Amino acid sequence: MKSKSLKEKAYNIIKSKIVSCEYPPNSFLNENFLQEEIGVSRTPIRDAIGRLEQESLVKIIPKKGIIVTELSINEINMIYETRMLIEPFAIEKYGNKVDKSILISIRELFTQEYTMDNIERLYEIDDRAHRIFITATQNKYIIQIYDNIQVQNNRIRILSGRKESRLSQSTQEHIKIIDAVLADNYEEAAGLIKTHLQVAKNAAFSLVLSNGGWIIHPQKDH
Repeated sequence: MKSKSLKEKAYNIIKSKIVSCEYPPNSFLNENFLQEEIGVSRTPIRDAIGRLEQESLVKIIPKKGIIVTELSINEINMIYETRMLIEPFAIEKYGNKVDKSILISIRELFTQEYTMDNIERLYEIDDRAHRIFITATQNKYIIQIYDNIQVQNNRIRILSGRKESRLSQSTQEHIKIIDAVLADNYEEAAGLIKTHLQVAKNAAFSLVLSNGGWIIHPQKDH
């Protein structure tokens, strides 16, 4: 396998395990372990770790090793602060470029019943509803920022646990946002999505504070 392919393999596998929280926040990653688990040499591993450090998913600590970045109150605040800057802007300025037939189909999906058994499907629809407005900007810098944020957002979801009490509320918030866009009320829709993101941020804060931090598997070196 070519060197570039090995580097991509290492990067994709390690990133996937971080995003899925198989490698939880604050856990240490050992190069030798990663080499054995992924089946590549040291060079692709180091290349992957370098890329993941740039994406703020790992930190290289001198004389200690590689640690998966935490998701602190401050980190969550920065994630939602960024989302509340770019998502209302995307809707207000570019919502008119979104195909309304697609929005109608997404709205229909939100009206279906979701439980803890099919919550992953709801998350997919949720992601699609947010991303459609980001993509409408056709701004590669906004899209790149959003992609980086979504990686962290997925970790927040997993570590927060599955909270059924939030499902119905979030679904109704999305429907109201879509309805405003369908009615060409883009300013109203921008305000609604900002409120939606604030509620989501508060929910994440509440979970962190009530748990005294994220509840994760006992830490071990990988």
